Amino acid sequence: MRKVVLVALILASVAFPYNTVLGNRGTFRVYSGVCEDMGMLTIDLNAFGTMMNIDSVVAPATSLTSAQLTEILPYVALSFTPWHYLEFSLWGHGRYATFGNYSSSMAELYNDLGLSVKGGVPIYFNKVKNVYLAPGIDGFAYMQGLGTSVFGFGGRGLMTFRFDWLGIHLNGGYEYLTLPSGGTGNVLTGVGLEVWPFEWGGILVDGTADIPQDDLGNFTNYLRVTPGLRLGFGGRVVKFNVNLGCEIEPMQTPFRWHALAGVGIGFDLMPTAEGYINGIVVDKVTQKPVAEAKICIEGHPGIDTYVTGTDGRFSVEYPEGTFFLVAEHPDYVPTRTGSELIELEGGTVMLELAPVTGGATVVGTVADAVNNAPIQAVIRFVSITGDTVFSSFKSDAVSGYYRAVVPAGIYRVDVQAAGYKKTHKSMILEDTDEVVVDFKLERMAPQAQVPPPPIAFRSIYFGRGEAGLLPQDYAPLKEAVSVLKAHPEVKIQLNGYADSVGDAASNQKLSLRRAQSVRDFLISHDISHDRIKVVGYGESNPRGDNRTHTGRDLNRRVDIVVM
Repeated sequence: MRKVVLVALILASVAFPYNTVLGNRGTFRVYSGVCEDMGMLTIDLNAFGTMMNIDSVVAPATSLTSAQLTEILPYVALSFTPWHYLEFSLWGHGRYATFGNYSSSMAELYNDLGLSVKGGVPIYFNKVKNVYLAPGIDGFAYMQGLGTSVFGFGGRGLMTFRFDWLGIHLNGGYEYLTLPSGGTGNVLTGVGLEVWPFEWGGILVDGTADIPQDDLGNFTNYLRVTPGLRLGFGGRVVKFNVNLGCEIEPMQTPFRWHALAGVGIGFDLMPTAEGYINGIVVDKVTQKPVAEAKICIEGHPGIDTYVTGTDGRFSVEYPEGTFFLVAEHPDYVPTRTGSELIELEGGTVMLELAPVTGGATVVGTVADAVNNAPIQAVIRFVSITGDTVFSSFKSDAVSGYYRAVVPAGIYRVDVQAAGYKKTHKSMILEDTDEVVVDFKLERMAPQAQVPPPPIAFRSIYFGRGEAGLLPQDYAPLKEAVSVLKAHPEVKIQLNGYADSVGDAASNQKLSLRRAQSVRDFLISHDISHDRIKVVGYGESNPRGDNRTHTGRDLNRRVDIVVM
């Protein structure tokens, strides 16, 4: 029961985006055409601050020459995304100011209180490199001051160009204001630029102008430029960012500026584990979370290592093919979990680490058996009694030296290097032992070229009358993607089939739609459409007996055939 409760606490989050001061993706005041990820709830707290001599704002006067203006403009925004392409935001803008060397104060809290609804759809050109074009639209309405009769509403068109580490945002729209003296309007414009040289931080700059409709010729008077930095921290469960910048009004006389500082935090309320391994690391004895444990995918250096926080939770990318999930901590015995068990657990696992009660040190070198040349090899300690495989130790490529610290026990030590025969030795190690063990490896004889085995794919099965893919179809489809990427010369034909229920013409069209669904999945995973041919065979070539439920289930399928 304890294990079930711990695993239930794991929240699998999608990557948290960086927010504007009003809670949407983009730069500081320019919106992105992309909404937050589905289920994301974000809270943003930002503030602009100014301090200057009052005689730089108004004409100098004897009584005000040394007076000061201190102004703080807080922004609070709450956003939620019920669907990937739709986002709701509630925001408030306040003002607090002091005049005359802090001798008096004025508060205008919630000067603006509004709601906005944004929709946007990214069109991906390369998902791996995060290259897309995203058109969108944003509608808003707000009230200037609680209890006033001044309201504003309008909309803006959005366009975002994303090229991996570079983002460009364009905004344009119109707002209408209801005033006691009559209605008026403003033209809204904005351009934003993002540059992300690091995963944890980026440089942002944007320019905006809210131009009165009767003063369009003097649009530069309303220009605001905001350069700054944004830093992102945290894991995939909860993430937050820090905003630092400066808003400048270059065309104002006198010159005006505001310092900007704020934070944003996000929570995924509709988590999904697809594409990620999510879990928690706990002490095997106490069942308490283990902080600062390193989680990595063995044999996949392109997947970043994750370090657990105080809650012990982690989230790493789900690689293709077979693999081992490794958890390491200096105070615990490392553990390796195979991809078969992770797949059985649905991508959500709990890793138990046994505390290290003592240890033995093994040092030595790995060298060529003929010329004694140093070899970079992988040394694994396998506990014979507990059948526990420890994380790999590597010998140095220049000297061949290695050093391993393992708990006391009986081990089989496997040593393997590219181009050499695998070897092993047995060891009985006690606490505080310091043992020197050298390994000599023999080169492998050249092997004759063996033709590769024929390529085969698993069939994809469908529900009655359905052409959409189901979650259980992802495993064979991902296998097909992996094989096709490993063999770029291979072209395939997708043969769609149906059972005999219904008329033949409808079944032929249904079988074609099923094949097209598989094709769309492969193309979305960067398999070129030039390598794929789609055919619908309808009721022909049944694999099972159409008179039985089991037989009809086998006939509703798509076969992947190498051309």
